[in-house]
Amino acid sequence: MKTKTILTACLVAAMAMGIGTSKAQVKVKFGPKAAFTLNTLNYTEKTPEGCKEKKMEYSWTPGFSAGMFLDVRLNPTITLGTELFVAKQGAHGMVKVELPTTSGEYEGDINTYYLQLPILFKVSPFTGFNIELGPQFGYFLYGDRDYVYSDNLKDWGYTTETVDWISRRGKFTQIEDDGRELLTNYQFYKRWDMAATGGVSYRIDMDLHGTSRSIGLIFGARYTYGIFNTLNNLKQNKKGEWVSEEVDSKNTSISVYAAVRF
Repeated sequence: MKTKTILTACLVAAMAMGIGTSKAQVKVKFGPKAAFTLNTLNYTEKTPEGCKEKKMEYSWTPGFSAGMFLDVRLNPTITLGTELFVAKQGAHGMVKVELPTTSGEYEGDINTYYLQLPILFKVSPFTGFNIELGPQFGYFLYGDRDYVYSDNLKDWGYTTETVDWISRRGKFTQIEDDGRELLTNYQFYKRWDMAATGGVSYRIDMDLHGTSRSIGLIFGARYTYGIFNTLNNLKQNKKGEWVSEEVDSKNTSISVYAAVRF
């Protein structure tokens, strides 16, 4: 319901901005775009049974994105833009566990790849400068996570070896160091993601020598905050069956980017 409401609002806003805009004013521009990103997860989880306390800290980790953008200028100050790009996201996690008879910790990285589609409303208060704001929709492509556990957690069922969780199309397989595959085909990563994104950009126009055409060099910065949860947790029910449940986990990223507009 929330997604439909947001999409409807975006379409109504786009139609409202287009009213009174003549065909002569509409211009379409496009080009490649690449970005360096810092990513983390806003993650909270209930303390599992048999555990007195569980503290999780997720720090920023570097990533990247690359793809194409398309801008439709509706009038001199309003532009409707969209992008399609592949983005590497994730976080570095440190988890401290307090058990009845011991305590320990484990840490590792979560790496995820998404196909992202932001829809941006751009306002230009003066030539070359844009304020950008809009929703961003993501489709999960691939993910992996690896954790290393401290030795004193071994007696509580935690392996001291590195454990990799490989996920494709939202399903995951646990792979141990000896190559064994365990717990296949469980849903771990959510298939769809949605976020709110906003930022600023500045364009420098350059004339192409010997022609009447020009290109624009665009530099910008953007902040993106997740609306949908992106991860499921894995646990055993009373029958001993492994099941997944949604946890509070939202992607957050800061990016700086460069683009060429034709």
